[in-house]
Amino acid sequence: EERRQSPGNDVLTDLIIAEASSERLTADELRSLVVTLFSAGHRTTRDSFLGGMLRLLDEPTQLELLRSDPALLPDAAQEILRCATPTVYVARVALVDADWCGVDVPAGTAVIGLLAAANLDPNRFPNPESFDAMRSNGAPLSFAVGPHVCVGAALARMEIEEILAATLARWSLLELSAEVEWAHQGPFRGPTDLVVQAAT
Repeated sequence: EERRQSPGNDVLTDLIIAEASSERLTADELRSLVVTLFSAGHRTTRDSFLGGMLRLLDEPTQLELLRSDPALLPDAAQEILRCATPTVYVARVALVDADWCGVDVPAGTAVIGLLAAANLDPNRFPNPESFDAMRSNGAPLSFAVGPHVCVGAALARMEIEEILAATLARWSLLELSAEVEWAHQGPFRGPTDLVVQAAT
């Protein structure tokens, strides 16, 4: 409502204009999009980065590898998204009758895709339990696939890469200084926070 009174040069204002025109967006769709933009556009990136940093703090040789070779940061961002998948699952509905690996899936059936589990598939990612900053065998399924792939996938990868680069540039050594608590809400999973300090 505040943005309605004071329009800005931003996505929210554009969505409000679309809703006001009543040709492209209903009020309910507007509210749904705002919630989605916050949860998918902020929370998932935060959760994945914090989970990835936790993995790196547990594997200091990987952290040092990234510090010594910044060219690995794009692959490391992908690996963070694979190891710390922020959206654990997605729900879909089959539009047509299908056969999935020998299982009949009638049209109208709800199907849950376990993205986090797929990212740990040893047939796709050798030694999947390990964080490997040099892994370059393709993108993880963290953003789903097909026509409903996350529209923010490229932005999230870039954000994680930039945050990781800034963190490594600012602090030479870090260590965990508080127990990590995890939040699970619907399909989302990630650390509530990650408290670190300069290593001594």
